[in-house]
Amino acid sequence: MIKYTPNTRSMLTIKSLFLWLCISLAIMSCGDKDADKKTAEPVAIPTLNEKNSDAFTLNFGHDYYTQLEALVKALNKYQQANDQFGFVHYRNNIWTPKYIKSKNFYQAVLQKNQSYLSKTTIKPLFDRFENLIYIGINLKHAFLDDNQDLMDKTFAEIDHDKKIVATVLESAK
Repeated sequence: MIKYTPNTRSMLTIKSLFLWLCISLAIMSCGDKDADKKTAEPVAIPTLNEKNSDAFTLNFGHDYYTQLEALVKALNKYQQANDQFGFVHYRNNIWTPKYIKSKNFYQAVLQKNQSYLSKTTIKPLFDRFENLIYIGINLKHAFLDDNQDLMDKTFAEIDHDKKIVATVLESAK
């Protein structure tokens, strides 16, 4: 049997603190070692002009349709599986971060080219792309709440936005 003296207790306390410190350091060192390497590479923001605006518009429109299609395909997939939380997870953790990255790029293009864009027909495309986040939110809430009215209104809004995007793209061809 161990005799506990004031000296023994302080040694156990010191050993416990040292063990706690070692475990804490080990846990902290297990973090993402590549996190420091994952700094965002600067993306060149184009200066739009008559020579490149049509190509930019077509690429932008393609990105709009790609983002929208990914969202609607995921909704259909999760509706078939009756998995509301699967869709919420997809929208919040997969679709939204990709969308935000694209949106930030297009916002930077819009800011840099404000004067040029005011003279073109491209501007509505920026607005429709911005609206995708609200489309996603409405689809999420409609699915979670089993709200068919909101689902119908959201798909009507999608159809309306797609017509605007198609008109903008027609002017770029």
